[in-house]
Amino acid sequence: MALHAESDLLKLQRKEIIGIFKRADTDASGEIDASELHNLMESVIGRPPTPAEVYHVGTHIDKNGDHKIQENEFVDALIQWLAEVESTRLKRERGKLYLKHLRLQIYLL
Repeated sequence: MALHAESDLLKLQRKEIIGIFKRADTDASGEIDASELHNLMESVIGRPPTPAEVYHVGTHIDKNGDHKIQENEFVDALIQWLAEVESTRLKRERGKLYLKHLRLQIYLL
């Protein structure tokens, strides 16, 4: 059952990410170019990104090296990023629980 729920969550995430891609692809070319990436990043971070920031993000997402981001590259990169964020969150939560457990053990001594 949990696997099915994860699959549904992944489908929902993929659908939302594709929607973001389509909104960022303002010329409807099926690709996000540097200018469109700049605009997307500005809307996310709330300030104009530097050329270096656009380059760094673009090269990280652009797996085939054509200097444009295709939908599949964008979706894969964002799903990977979301998984890393969730993994980090879970590690922090486990760390907090471990510290609480240690404190309780020390208190009970």
